[in-house]
Amino acid sequence: MQRRADGTTLAQLAILVPITLLSLAVVLAIAQSVFGLAFGWGITLAWLAAGLLVMHRPTERLLAARLFKLRKPTPQEFDYLAPIWKEIARRAEIDATNYELWIEKSDDINAFASAGHIVAVSERALRTLPPGQLAGVLAHELGHHMGGHSWAAVLTVWYSLPARLVYHLARLVIAALGYVVARTRSCFLGVILLSVLTVAAVYAIVFLPVIVGPYLLAWLGRRSELRADRKAAELGFAPTLIAVLRDYDQDEDQETTGGLLATHPSPAKRIQRLEAAMRPAAV
Repeated sequence: MQRRADGTTLAQLAILVPITLLSLAVVLAIAQSVFGLAFGWGITLAWLAAGLLVMHRPTERLLAARLFKLRKPTPQEFDYLAPIWKEIARRAEIDATNYELWIEKSDDINAFASAGHIVAVSERALRTLPPGQLAGVLAHELGHHMGGHSWAAVLTVWYSLPARLVYHLARLVIAALGYVVARTRSCFLGVILLSVLTVAAVYAIVFLPVIVGPYLLAWLGRRSELRADRKAAELGFAPTLIAVLRDYDQDEDQETTGGLLATHPSPAKRIQRLEAAMRPAAV
């Protein structure tokens, strides 16, 4: 089994293209206004290239420690995790050393795949989950890496950031203009109102990818979770992953509380899909 970009990753990258173009225009406009034409292009190209550092191990380790609040496992923690991870890697037919095991400083039961090479598990999960359930959780995270979900998520954050910042700034400007219209009682009210509507229309058209993108990306995020579950099931870890999911509070249904922006399916839906994956195929 080799690392690749599955359908959800390719769709996510396709959605990212127009958002990245907006971000590119934002960075270029700001850089050129501050540093001039030549330096502006240089800064813009540097910003584009910086996204590729997601696969650069030293940069990835720095982000893991500073941004995601991860730490390297202690020798005792590594001795406990290493055999579990090696068994997962053996079943997946990959080199276990292609990925690095890290610990999340959290008291929640959690694990996640970060960027290109990191698999992190929370301190509480490490402390409370039995080895079989821990293997199911880690196999799920390997599924994210094998599908390319983790590096695509980091690229999405980086390349959408400038466009999202300007989008929110534009919302504040339009809100301020609307307030001015509401307070204006002069003969220019019609002109001001028309100007606000024009700005709002241009805003909606220009930033349509940023407005719609989060909903599409959240939907793809839910699909990527199910794909990672399916990968864990293919490796034989469906029963132990189901056991972990059943321990979750079923009242905290993300598809209900998070709505269209929920990034994870509900535990019940994940369990249903995992149980279906365990059934023998019809002849």
